[in-house]
Amino acid sequence: MIRYQKDTDNIATLTLDMQGRNVNIINHEISAAFSPVLEHLKKEKARRALRGVIITSAKRSFLAGGDLEYLHGATDPKALFEFSEKLKGVFRDLERPGVPVVAAINGTALGTGFELALACHHRISVDDPHIRLGHPETTLGLMPGSGGVIRLLWLLGLERAFPVLEGGQSYAPAEALQVGLVDELAVNERAMIDQAKEWLLQMPEGRRPWDTASGAIPGGTANSAAVAQVVSRLAAGIARKYRNNYPAPQAILSTLAEGSKVNFDTACRLESRQYARLLAGQVSKNMIQAFWFDQKDIRAGISRPKGFGKFRPRKVGVIGAGLMGSGIAVSCLLTGLEVVLKDVSKPIAEKGRDYVRRRLELLQTEGRLSAAEAEQMLGRIATTETPRDFAACDLVIEAVFENAEVKAKVTREAEAFLDEYSLFASNTTSIPITRLGEASLRPENYVGLHFFHPVEGIPLVEVVRGNKTSDETVARAFDFVKAIRKTPIVVKDAWGFYAARVRNTYILEGITLLQEGYPPALIENLG
Repeated sequence: MIRYQKDTDNIATLTLDMQGRNVNIINHEISAAFSPVLEHLKKEKARRALRGVIITSAKRSFLAGGDLEYLHGATDPKALFEFSEKLKGVFRDLERPGVPVVAAINGTALGTGFELALACHHRISVDDPHIRLGHPETTLGLMPGSGGVIRLLWLLGLERAFPVLEGGQSYAPAEALQVGLVDELAVNERAMIDQAKEWLLQMPEGRRPWDTASGAIPGGTANSAAVAQVVSRLAAGIARKYRNNYPAPQAILSTLAEGSKVNFDTACRLESRQYARLLAGQVSKNMIQAFWFDQKDIRAGISRPKGFGKFRPRKVGVIGAGLMGSGIAVSCLLTGLEVVLKDVSKPIAEKGRDYVRRRLELLQTEGRLSAAEAEQMLGRIATTETPRDFAACDLVIEAVFENAEVKAKVTREAEAFLDEYSLFASNTTSIPITRLGEASLRPENYVGLHFFHPVEGIPLVEVVRGNKTSDETVARAFDFVKAIRKTPIVVKDAWGFYAARVRNTYILEGITLLQEGYPPALIENLG
């Protein structure tokens, strides 16, 4: 689980390698495995046989985070507090052997995984944009519970640490370097280990700012007027943004503010209390279920009909070059598909292509695409005014305005040029798929694919099964949505499908409260 190797310079390398798992995670098992290793490091230091320590991973990722199976099922705040304190003890022992420790981050390190890296005296990451670093805990209703909040407080100061923790954002290594989460970047793993050893050979001892008499939190503590003003401003922002419905950001701010006023170890105990309270609460349980376990089931295809091979289209036709159609085209191009974009005239279709070009240019300015990649993608989109150009398409999606007659017309026109295996999908928001499918030459191949606006920004896509839609068509539509890196949910052909029914129920409840005499301002605040 933790491999130990020491070189001739007395630098020990600890390689994390949990057996039977694709990734390393933090759980009771690995926590227990650290204890004898740390005890051995102390003995090596005592006999002057240890110059420094490197922690790295045998997996493609460094350390993925906590064991959500355990965290989701745990309900006893006292047990959760004790677990948090035990893990903090491991990390404290790691940063206090009297020798410097380097986290050699060869892959993604999130949550508790990144807390381990923060417990090291120096952090070096491979400069790979696919690697993600940081603290996404708030996306699950949680906060770091193994010293991450307090260490970031001491490393960045309260004002800089709060947005890193509150936003739940993960960073590519280059971004993490700018923020201050890592200290160095390396071009590859070999260079990373070489840089780690070079740094260790230059460092006589490993001490953290919070373990020295002269150490101070950047910017000061919440006892100062300036930082107290920052805390008040951040608290007001939390109240406006979350309306007291989401406890994690407030818990983080409280931990930062109160933790800045006391010594490091006392602050860590404050963090453990807040962490245990959040984890035992229903908000985090619901969010872990919805955003982790349910998402995991969706990715595994729990609602996909079984018994059909995987489908990946090569070319997709899109009817309608407006915002929805052009957005669908962008999503297809970004995942390597060819696109035929049709409208009533070539100039109108070209306007859709111009929209695609602008979106790709925006991605370039954000650093998410190179100019060469954008040019290649634009080369894969063709515009047309004739359905004849759909002949080689595996799937055609209509995104015209909400008129059943118009949708029927474009369906018949396009299907005349499709083979018997091609799918036809409607992006309708309100018209029953069963009704629209009546215009289809092959209703078993007709399905609803309801994208949301803006297409590029919302991952959810509803796969709507009509009365005559075959299981194979649903499976293939499901595969297409996954192929363009979106989240498919299979829904019945009922009014509003799924998302609109949920939204409208929410709105109608507000109207009902108003009819019952509740003040509009109260309803607005509750909403």
